[in-house]
Amino acid sequence: MRLKRRCTAGFQPVSWIRGFNSFFSFEQISEGIIEGINLAKDGIHAVLMVFSLRSSFSIEEEAAIECMKSLFGDKIVDYMIIIFTNGDILESTQKSLKDFISLSPEPLRNIIQLCKNRVIVFDNTTNDMIKREEQVNELLSLVESVIVDNGGKSYSYKIFAELKAKERAAQLEAEERAAQLEAEERAAQREAERLSRLAAQDEKIRKLTEEINEERKKLESKKRNAKCKKCFFL
Repeated sequence: MRLKRRCTAGFQPVSWIRGFNSFFSFEQISEGIIEGINLAKDGIHAVLMVFSLRSSFSIEEEAAIECMKSLFGDKIVDYMIIIFTNGDILESTQKSLKDFISLSPEPLRNIIQLCKNRVIVFDNTTNDMIKREEQVNELLSLVESVIVDNGGKSYSYKIFAELKAKERAAQLEAEERAAQLEAEERAAQREAERLSRLAAQDEKIRKLTEEINEERKKLESKKRNAKCKKCFFL
């Protein structure tokens, strides 16, 4: 991963990330991104996700996007601009960007759609200064459109902190609810066990009552037999 913490283009802070190296852990990536946000005192006006047309969309690049969404929530895509470098590939193969995107993996097409098709191609090998300037101006125009679409509000550390606070509150609420459900399940289990014991006791009492009644019947039968025998002898 290479993270340029802050650069200035047209007096607008721009933070950009180029690729996520698989040698970096999620925690290291997260720390680097958060540090970059902290350094952007006025907030981030655009996040430039940079990919190369020379290589296929990789698992690491897909993880980069998911990492951004995991860290900052889906709101971050409102600030994203997709940049494809090595634009000379399109010219040499006589293909358009639309052709390239149509053949791209679904995760890349999805993120482009989420970014409202804010995509730009850079021919970073050209020596044509006019073309270079046009590319930069097109990028700055996209940055301006991101700013307008977001009501002039940059993605600041305050927004990030509020988002994390909401996520933490939601997590705590979920944990509390889970604990409550677990407590209710334990209480229900204890009640079921109590009722089971009562039922067992009732069954025991029923059997004991039946035995007593049976013994009483036997005793009454013996008494009647004894009276009959006494009468016979008289």
